Amino acid sequence: MKVVAVTSILAVIAVLAPFAAQERAKEKSDRDILVVKPAAIKWEKAEGMPDGVWVCHLTGESDAAPFVDMLKFTRGTRIPLHRHTANHIVTVMSGTMVLGREGKPEEGMGMEIPAGGYARLTAKTPHWTFAKEDSIVVISGDKEHDLHWIEKSEKK
Repeated sequence: MKVVAVTSILAVIAVLAPFAAQERAKEKSDRDILVVKPAAIKWEKAEGMPDGVWVCHLTGESDAAPFVDMLKFTRGTRIPLHRHTANHIVTVMSGTMVLGREGKPEEGMGMEIPAGGYARLTAKTPHWTFAKEDSIVVISGDKEHDLHWIEKSEKK
């Protein structure tokens, strides 16, 4: 009788084991790959930035280093002259952004970056940005994403 019971238990385990393995594999793949559709992106007001700037931290945390953030700009948003500690790659996903090195962010000044284009900024390079259209950009950097406003006395 004990042999029949043990055999029955082993048979049940053998039948259920592939399902348990599939479930463990599914749980692992859910951690290894994350897909987020546009409507499900969780935008939050970008702290310390002017109105019209929203952020989603793709690396998961605002203080991640290195980091990848996605920012959304409302048309006409101007970000005054500033710099960052990290080297940056800025890829424009939609809309058109304008990037400048001196003065104030104005239309007709600076360099336009259309959707599909990118800019590379060396650490501590002063720059400003202007959203010519509603725009979404992805910014990556090799250190924590910080922001330092540049006062007139700080300009070289």
